[in-house]
Amino acid sequence: MSVAKGMAGLVLGFALGCKSSPVALHGKLDRHVGGPFALATLQNKVVVVNFWATWCGPCKREIPDILAVMKDYEAKGVVLLAVDQDDGEQNHEVVEEFLLTHPVAGLKPYIVYPDETFMKTFEVTGLPTTYVLDAQGKTLAKFLGGVSAPVLRSNLDAALKSVKPKV
Repeated sequence: MSVAKGMAGLVLGFALGCKSSPVALHGKLDRHVGGPFALATLQNKVVVVNFWATWCGPCKREIPDILAVMKDYEAKGVVLLAVDQDDGEQNHEVVEEFLLTHPVAGLKPYIVYPDETFMKTFEVTGLPTTYVLDAQGKTLAKFLGGVSAPVLRSNLDAALKSVKPKV
């Protein structure tokens, strides 16, 4: 990794490399648009799990970078879950208002609303927090406080090596 890429990660957030046991993703999550999202569809896929909220300044700053990366990596099979952390029963309305007033409309199809089981799977101590899961569901990296596009790309390139070819 170049010094510039490493420094970008340090400036925007703190990255923890964490090879771990596979994350068990079961059940379904509510999507902002498109109905329920079955977590079982994530098997053998690289997944970016980004925890964010509409009131979070660093989240707002990193969203454009994440969306730019996803434009390139979605075609490679990478999946983004933008996990909303706004509180209350009105979070769908709060998120919709945010999407209308900020230049991040591309985020809409990725937004999911977590249930308690999903939240217990991840250790989120602050926002934004981003996980990169390899194709076996292991945490390849965890970024606290934001992730830059170059650092995310580098981690996704490494994670894509874990994808098993379809037979």
